[in-house]
Amino acid sequence: MSEMVTNSKFLRIRKQLIKYLQPPVFEKDLEKSKTARLSYPILLVFLAASVVYIAFIPLDPTNLSTRFTVIGTLFVTSLFCLILSRKGIVHEANQVFLISLWVTSTAAVFASGGVSSQTQGIFVVVVVLAGFIRGKKAILVWTMVSFITSIFLYLFEINGLITPSTQVSIAYLTSHLFFLLVIALIFYLALRQIDQASALLKIQLIQKELAEKEYVRSETRFRQMLELSPLPIMIVNADEKVEFMNNRLTEVLGYTIEDVPNETTWFQTVYPDPKFRESVNKQWNQEIKKIRQTGGIIQEEFEVYDKWSLPHQVDFFANVIEDKSIIILNDITEQHRMEAEIRANELLYRALFDNVQDGIFLMDGERFVECNQQILNLFGCQRDQIIGKTPLNFSPDLQPNGTDSKSSMHLHLKKTFEKSPQTFEWLHTQFNGTPFMAQVTLSKTTLPQGDFFLAQVRDISKQKQDQATIQRSTRRMDALYNLETVISTSFNLQTILTVFLSLIIDQSEADAASFLLYDSDLQILKFSGGLGFHTNLRPTGARFQIGDSLAGKAALTRQPVYVDDFSKLAMNESLRNLVEAEEFYSYCGIPMVVKGELKGVLEIFQRHKSVAPGEWFTYIETLANRAAIAIDNAHLFTNLQQANMQMQNTYDTTLEGWVYLLSQRDDETEEHTRRVVVLTELLAKRIGVKNHELVHILRGALLHDIGKIVVPDRILFKPGPLDETEWKIMRQHPEAAFQSLVRIDYLKQAIDIPYCHHERWDGTGYPRGLKGKQIPLAARIFAIIDVWDALSHDRPYRKAWEKEKILAYMQTQSGLHFDPEILLVFMDMIQNDSGLSLNNGNQQFDPMP
Repeated sequence: MSEMVTNSKFLRIRKQLIKYLQPPVFEKDLEKSKTARLSYPILLVFLAASVVYIAFIPLDPTNLSTRFTVIGTLFVTSLFCLILSRKGIVHEANQVFLISLWVTSTAAVFASGGVSSQTQGIFVVVVVLAGFIRGKKAILVWTMVSFITSIFLYLFEINGLITPSTQVSIAYLTSHLFFLLVIALIFYLALRQIDQASALLKIQLIQKELAEKEYVRSETRFRQMLELSPLPIMIVNADEKVEFMNNRLTEVLGYTIEDVPNETTWFQTVYPDPKFRESVNKQWNQEIKKIRQTGGIIQEEFEVYDKWSLPHQVDFFANVIEDKSIIILNDITEQHRMEAEIRANELLYRALFDNVQDGIFLMDGERFVECNQQILNLFGCQRDQIIGKTPLNFSPDLQPNGTDSKSSMHLHLKKTFEKSPQTFEWLHTQFNGTPFMAQVTLSKTTLPQGDFFLAQVRDISKQKQDQATIQRSTRRMDALYNLETVISTSFNLQTILTVFLSLIIDQSEADAASFLLYDSDLQILKFSGGLGFHTNLRPTGARFQIGDSLAGKAALTRQPVYVDDFSKLAMNESLRNLVEAEEFYSYCGIPMVVKGELKGVLEIFQRHKSVAPGEWFTYIETLANRAAIAIDNAHLFTNLQQANMQMQNTYDTTLEGWVYLLSQRDDETEEHTRRVVVLTELLAKRIGVKNHELVHILRGALLHDIGKIVVPDRILFKPGPLDETEWKIMRQHPEAAFQSLVRIDYLKQAIDIPYCHHERWDGTGYPRGLKGKQIPLAARIFAIIDVWDALSHDRPYRKAWEKEKILAYMQTQSGLHFDPEILLVFMDMIQNDSGLSLNNGNQQFDPMP
């Protein structure tokens, strides 16, 4: 145990001793450290020499105290300066040591007896030590100090201030001084050369150090770059060992430098197929050998396998720098997948692009840069005939609306670029000049190359034709509807023919048209109307024999006659004059037949070359057939009207006969009937009754007392007031009138007055007690007229009233007996119409107003 403690102490002492024997290092002051490295060993040497000298060198008894003092002083000074140096006071310690050495040396010289070879040696040592410790300037300083000291020592000797050991001459002193100067100069120049060499070496060392640091930094940066690279990188040295592998390679392929420590392992790992590995290895060796000789870069594409046996398609780049192969891998597996997907999508989009029903343009500004197959089909050209062209190369100068194609195109492009997509119709022309109408949808699209216009073109020529056909059909249907309206509201033959002619000119390709109606009695065709003629060579009433003219042939054969060119037809003089004067080119005559009977011929004339009869001609045939029916109906209506007038005359004669029979019972009845009919007509017209209703009202007024046939004469002609029983009988005559007239069809609409003229507005009348507007209008009108006429004429039981009295009485009956509104109209008529009086017997009744 004690031995271990002793060893431990020995080691600590040894460690401390070694520490104190080594020069101190000052990290913050390199210059001080350098000076310490030079001066510290010298101080140790002097300290050791002093100890050795004292311990082992025999001392001269004569100079014992002097030498002991000198050596002791050097020992103490060296130890003191060592302590100062370890505490960082290096420069001051060195200065103290030199001064102490000089003082000690000078004292030794005084003690030894002046200038001698020992003196010279001491001064040389001081100069040399000063040079080593303090540099070249110290050599000069201490040389001068030694030089001056030597001179003073010599002066002291010759003046007897010191006792010299030997006699010194001037020559000896001179040689001593010269030797000192030579030694100092040599040492100065040597030290200067050493400093220069040291400075140069220092510069070289600094440069080397900087270069090494820069190399380290560059290598560090290089490795950091490699480490931070997004691409997998590895470095293989000349011994085929993998020296570096970045994290990206590990992330992509899963390998670490331990997995593939050398080139052989790498090839075996990433190329599992032996044959393929052999091929790649051979190619690699050839390429590496080549670029080592001539330089360059290896660039190949390979399929490698990762740690999990999954394939990766990579771009392989390799270069040789200072016998090291730098290998860069670019994993393009995803790129290949995306490229394959892009190619598939491109094929798909191209198929869609080329097979879409609409044409598609891609325009860079005004010029076509791409198009699909449908565009080539629409414009009837090849791709190289349209790419690089503009829409104006496939458009007429003017669009259908009259606008300039160029300005319209620029306007559409501007609106699309600044605002939003535009859809518009555009007249295009094919490569051969054939026009077609298109619907264009123009939009702006942004591609990697910049902004482009995308135009979608759809051929709407067929659609336009269909629209025109539909519009034409609609117009024709509207025209037919209007025609039917005219036919149903008018049976005037001339009006009907005029409407037909206007419709034919407006809705067909005819320039002129005419109707030739057939007269069955004379068996001829008569010109009954025409439209579109510029001359009067076809006067109304002109006659044509059946089979003698073009129209006559149509009438005879009852088949259309068509002439496509009059110049090729042999014509009689009359037809030639008409064709030349009217400049007719073609003709069509259509017979009008109804139920096998010929009604006439419709003639169509054209002043231009016409295509063969088509859809428009079918329409004209339809009009001709409808015209034939209208003509037949007009004839039938005329015949029916004549028969109806005869029947109406018969009816009216019968009615007049009934009134005459009534008048045979009472003369007053005929006069009363005549008056009320006239006044009823006037009042009915005043309140707006139409003519077709007025005739029934007048017939009702004429027959208003027809029911009195059943009233006995004793009651009918009683001179005084009737009793209750008699009134009961009298009030039966409206019902009797109803029962009599309801059986006669043409008098049913005239039954309101005979049946209801005794009803009262307030509901107290008879026979049914109707109230207000439940009472028919005709009966409300006639009730006022009947009372007026009764009060304004004598009756068996009273005399006629004055006009004012009658009006006053009737006013009191407003809302009781009479309709207030109709009464006001009647009173206005009586008071303001000067032509009316209490006696209207001179006015005549026309049963057919």
